[in-house]
Amino acid sequence: GNLRKAATPGNFSKLAKSYSSDRTGDDGGSLGYITRGSAVPSIETAAFSLERGGISDIVETEYGFHILHVTDRQKARSTSFEKAKDTIKRLLREEQIASKLFNFSGELLKTADIRRYADSDKDIEEGAKEANVKAGKEAPLQEKRFQTFKNSGLKLNVNSKGQPVILFFTSIGCSHCEWISETFDTVALEYMQKGLIEAHHYEMVSSDDILTPVVEKEIPKEYLKYKQERSPDSVPYFNFGGIYERLGTGYEALDDFFAEELEMRQVIDALLNE
Repeated sequence: GNLRKAATPGNFSKLAKSYSSDRTGDDGGSLGYITRGSAVPSIETAAFSLERGGISDIVETEYGFHILHVTDRQKARSTSFEKAKDTIKRLLREEQIASKLFNFSGELLKTADIRRYADSDKDIEEGAKEANVKAGKEAPLQEKRFQTFKNSGLKLNVNSKGQPVILFFTSIGCSHCEWISETFDTVALEYMQKGLIEAHHYEMVSSDDILTPVVEKEIPKEYLKYKQERSPDSVPYFNFGGIYERLGTGYEALDDFFAEELEMRQVIDALLNE
């Protein structure tokens, strides 16, 4: 309420940088241009009811609370098929690749011998560590902190506010992505609403960030590089704060959403204490 009273066209960008809890704050709260049907209904209704320069009342959505400032309006325009052809071709190709990967992984799972290790992993690691010490080696094996998330060896990834950046990449037609998406989204939104992290759930075919009320058309290059360099051909891919990552699900074979949620929280909490 106090923010709404203080907001003016002149200071809106500055307030967004100081108080916005998502990545749009870094850009003064800019969402770019939105079209009808590209945002959640309450956001769309508020935005299209304002004239240029107008500021909305507080709008509540499942993603939190929003104040909108319309800086410009443009008339709708269409794109010719020739101009859109390359984009359509790319989207169809990515959708076809995702479908083939999904079918291929399904066939592999039918014949795969999947084994899970818990305490035995620790026993093996401790045995190896003891052997290294006896042999006089200086560097013991790295401690395993989590069951399914691994240390990437990369640098910590935080935004300008010092919040760890949590990235999740999925694709249409991926059953593993569908299985885990709701759990990830629930955990990520909870931490975001508390102002503790910056999180994104990118759908690779459309490039949309599922965690935002608008429909994005492009994944920022600084985030996309993690997917391209660490898991170019497979989803789901998780990168938590740069330094913890996972390809695939961790507990899908057991249909254990609780274990998934617990480990995600453990990894995020560890990042917050880095």
